[in-house]
Amino acid sequence: MKREILTYNEIQGFHNYPTAPNSVKYLSFIHRHIFVIKTRCQVSHNEREIEIITQQDKIAKKLKDQFGYPCMFGNMSCESIAEWLLNNIEELTYVEVLEDGYGGAALTK
Repeated sequence: MKREILTYNEIQGFHNYPTAPNSVKYLSFIHRHIFVIKTRCQVSHNEREIEIITQQDKIAKKLKDQFGYPCMFGNMSCESIAEWLLNNIEELTYVEVLEDGYGGAALTK
């Protein structure tokens, strides 16, 4: 049986898309989102091997320590933010990053 814990964070942040096509040129300017970040971590038993609240706090702290608060992501895409999290929090196996809870990206280890 495969077991995973799921986390959910809402992180205020700013980013931009410098090479945005003309149809969405406004995205080339720095703009704010509430980034919805959902993650998964595989666990081997049912007894809080990874505590969910602690994991959510760890994700928020890692982001704040690296990018400040609110997070200044520069030209990072949702894909880049997800990849950064996968590379910097070892136990994560899946990361989804959504802009304001709508479109975004998902990466799996």
